[in-house]
Formats: sequence, C-alpha cells, structure tokens
Amino acid sequence: MKVLNDLRVGTTADIVDGLSYIQADHLSHPQNKTVALFGFPLGPSPDPAIITAINGLIVADVTVVVPAGDGNVDDCVSLSTLHPDVIVVGATDKCDNRSAFSNFGSCLDLFAPGSEVEGSFPVWASPPYAPTVLSNSSASAAMVAGAAAVYMSSLVPPQPPFAVKTYLDGMATLGVLGINIGSGSPDKLLFVDEILLHHGTPCTWTLPTCTPCTSGSAEVNAVYGMDGPGALTPWTWKIEFPSVPALNSGVQSVPGVIGSTTDIANTFAKEINDYFAAQGLDAPDTSLLSNYSKACGPPPPPHDFQAIVTDCFSSVFLEVRAPCEFKLFVSPVATPSNPTCEVTSATACYFNPGIWEIPMSSQDCNENGQDDSLDIGTGISLDANSDSIPDECQGGGVNAWSDQGSALAGVDGDPQMVGMGTLAAGSHNVIDLSHAAPSAPAYLFYGVASAPV
Repeated sequence: MKVLNDLRVGTTADIVDGLSYIQADHLSHPQNKTVALFGFPLGPSPDPAIITAINGLIVADVTVVVPAGDGNVDDCVSLSTLHPDVIVVGATDKCDNRSAFSNFGSCLDLFAPGSEVEGSFPVWASPPYAPTVLSNSSASAAMVAGAAAVYMSSLVPPQPPFAVKTYLDGMATLGVLGINIGSGSPDKLLFVDEILLHHGTPCTWTLPTCTPCTSGSAEVNAVYGMDGPGALTPWTWKIEFPSVPALNSGVQSVPGVIGSTTDIANTFAKEINDYFAAQGLDAPDTSLLSNYSKACGPPPPPHDFQAIVTDCFSSVFLEVRAPCEFKLFVSPVATPSNPTCEVTSATACYFNPGIWEIPMSSQDCNENGQDDSLDIGTGISLDANSDSIPDECQGGGVNAWSDQGSALAGVDGDPQMVGMGTLAAGSHNVIDLSHAAPSAPAYLFYGVASAPV
C-alpha cells in the first residue's frame, strides 16, 4: 500500500487512510494471513492518529512490524503508546553489531540486518540498473516482516499477532550482537527456520571479516603519556572504533581545567569512562576517584571499557582499555571545537597539555594481562637493572641495590655489597658483603625514592 508520493512525501491523513484500508481488507477476508510492514520510522513525536491506526490493525489480528528509527537514541518514550504486540525492529551491520544509526532501548523486540542491504529497486531507471543499497531500520523491519510472513504461510489457520511475535522472539539468536546494543535493548537477532522456506536455487555469499568486540576480552589497547598543566582552555575529544561504529562517541566537549597534568588526565579519564557508562557498557563508577586514578601500583578493578590515570615516578599515564581496537582524537589548541588530531606514537597532540601514545613492548612475561612496559612505567613491577624486563621475570634475584662507595680492598679484589629485594614495607632482605679486608668495618646507607640518602 503506497501512501507517499514519488518524493516520499505524504500527510498523516494519507498514512491513516492506507492503514485503514489494510484493516478493512483484512476484515473482509478473514481467511487471509496478513502482515503489515510500516515502511518508515514513526519519528520522535508520532501523530496519535497513526498510532491509533496501527493499534487498530493489531486488534483486527493483523501482524504489524515497525522500524525502531535511525537516530542512534533511545526513542522508546515515543513508541510507548504502541500496542504491545507490535514488533519493533532495530538494525545490525554485517558483523552482527548494532548499526551506528539504529535506535535502541527496551521497546525493541529484536534486531535484523539493516546496514548496506541491497534493495529490490534500482538506483537508476536506465542501465546499468545498479541496486539501491539501504542502511536503515526500515530495511531491518522488512526482513522481520518477511520472516513473519514465512511463518504464517506454513500454518493453518492464521495466527494472531501475539503468536507471531512470540514465535519470532523464541526463534531469535541470543547473545551474538556484540557489546554496544544500547541500554535496555534485547540481545536478539532475527532467525528464520530453513525448514519453512521453499527451496529454490541456493544462495551463496562470502562471510565478512569481522573483528570481535566481546565482553570479558578487554585489554590495554593504548597507553598515553601526558605533560603540561591546564590553562582553562576548553577542548573536545572523540573515540572511534573501526570495527564497531556504533561505539563511536562523536565530538565530546570538556570545559577548561586549571591544575596539574594529573588534574587534566583525571578529567579526561572521567569523561571517557562516563561516555562508556552512558552507552550501557561495563565501565568504572566515576563517583569515586580511586576507581580510575592511582599512584604507582596495580590498577583498579578491571572493566570491559575503562580509562585509568597513573601518576608514578613524576610521570602521568592515561591507559585506555577496551575489547577492540580504537582511535583517540583531541582538538588542537587553535581549534578547540574540532578534535582532528589523532593521538599516536608518531604524533603528539597539544590540546592544553600534550598527549602522545607510548609504544608497548608486546611482552607480558609475568602473565598479568598487561604489557611489561606498562608494568614498569606505572610501578607495578620494578626494573632495577633498567633492561625493560620486570624484575620478577628474572628469577626474583635481581640486584635492586646500588654498589657505590669505597672500602679496603681484600685479598680477592675490590669489595662488593649486594642486596636482594624491593625495600617494600615489611620486607626482609639479605645483604651480602664480599671481597672486603678481614675485620674491616662496613657501613650501609639506605634510602627510598621519596627521600634518597
């Protein structure tokens, strides 16, 4: 039933008339098995007359499928007056992630492919007749409507909308939609039982190459160094996930901050963590600073997505963890509203302080799930001999002590004083003095990093 003109323009009255016609036709042919696809999003403020007409179809035992919308928002308030048996569909991409444009929320019933879907009508009216490629939740809703029709065609007598919706819900594939399905959204992907299909020429396709981004697989994808105080200059940032565009943050604005490098880093980490949390992702609670900022030592409890600040040995690090690859951008000082500078190991960006990526060693000798370079840089591991290998990976017997000063030479040569241990509070360490002259006095001077002797 066409209710819009060739320019896709129409009135509420046109749409309501079309829906009313479908209802009247179904009621005059009760043996029909009718599925109605509402072919465009209802929008943030749907006309009550359209909602009433859709709900009337459900009451008349017509199965109705509507798209969730394409604004990348939770728009469930506007859909709250729909009859509960209406099927609301979100869109996914070729890697079974929620499409970056698809709306989300608890009012959705399931997802179906909606990114880069070939349409049945051509782009041009003359050769070469290339097919239209659609990317919207309307394409997803069309697939679900088709699945509903396939199911209903296999049954006698016709099934009411509730039964059709229950069947599609029960057949949906669970737990395959990646991480960012949107807060409250069902982790359900459309599935059509092959037994119900009339077999013709088998379809063939090439499976896409997809980068996994699944819960529980977080790792430190990037470590950034930061230097310089804040100067009350506002800045913007964004983070992009090439394999999961739905996670892309878009431009995020930050008010200017006055303070130390650590103050700026803490503000940045809070912004990143709050963004992750707002997407319904596993991220730290930023109401407590210690959940994402620390001095030397082990990191806070792990999350799938998190930003952590470490202020250690007069250096400030910003770690960002995620289950999949990402890119971080900040705004140059000259253009604070435009985050065009991608932070890499080859490019330092200056948005107030400077920030640059620190190359990691790609080694994890202590098997703690973190790069050895990061362990050493943030004080988790010691590197007394400065060989970039954590001391605990070298048998534990690494000389963490300096052998300086002078003493009387013994018969075997110059004396040596060797200490073993970390000088951690409460530790017991062995000091071995060798090659000293017999009965010669020995003196031990000790200090800690904060107050060397």
